[in-house]
Amino acid sequence: MSTDLTVLLPIELRQLGGQDVNSVSARDLHAALGVKRDFSNWFRDQVTSLNLVEGRDFCLLALSGEQTGRGGHNRKEYAVLADVGKKVGMATRTEKGDEVREYFLACERKALAPMSEDAMILRSMQVLQGRVERLTLKAATAEEGKRLAEAKVVEAQPAIDFKNLCVAAKGDVLISVACTALNLRHRDVFTWLRSEGHLYKRQGTNIPSARMTGRGLMILRTEIWKDKKGVEHRRPQTYLTSKGYADWFNEVMPDRLRKGPPPGSQGDLDFGAAASPPPP
Repeated sequence: MSTDLTVLLPIELRQLGGQDVNSVSARDLHAALGVKRDFSNWFRDQVTSLNLVEGRDFCLLALSGEQTGRGGHNRKEYAVLADVGKKVGMATRTEKGDEVREYFLACERKALAPMSEDAMILRSMQVLQGRVERLTLKAATAEEGKRLAEAKVVEAQPAIDFKNLCVAAKGDVLISVACTALNLRHRDVFTWLRSEGHLYKRQGTNIPSARMTGRGLMILRTEIWKDKKGVEHRRPQTYLTSKGYADWFNEVMPDRLRKGPPPGSQGDLDFGAAASPPPP
């Protein structure tokens, strides 16, 4: 049986508590013992009954990410010390439990026996290989984390650029200008703002609600502009305040109002631009 267990329950070098130790897969141990209970509850009971401590007696292994059946993506893998495996086999009190215990005892005797020069070299190579694999995995994990972080920064950069420019601006900005900067559909945005009660129509002009002006997000100003014939006109015009366009406007816009992702540069923002007749 010990020959079979060498295949079913291989002992591997892993780092636990900062040291290279002999360990086995907890799931392989569960299978070798022929336990009928599901692995998660069985392992939890072993931790409780044997007073096992994570980081000293067992550790959580990095997942391969491969899903195996329903809920497989949540599956956790553990490694336990070979000595813990022996204790679990003894506590099982079954024939297979005795076989597992004898297997670990035989491995201990073999480990304590004088090693030949070739065996010592092989052992040293195994330790070094384990360390190289751990360092490689750590470097790959760090590189992937860096790549994901950089991707998030690139994705968020247009909104960050827009907010930074808004914070730096000293004046207010027309809603239409903000729409252009954020690649929003102008008419749909004004329709949505009115449907949400942020604006209302008065004599053909979009007027901010008392709630918007009270929160300091919008402001109503009387603008003077000239038509093509040079005739001067006066009319009220709604602006987003610096607080409104920096901290509110882009955040509340539904994705369905966007023509596409915001442009990467907001350098053409015309803060405090002269008013033009607002969209209907």
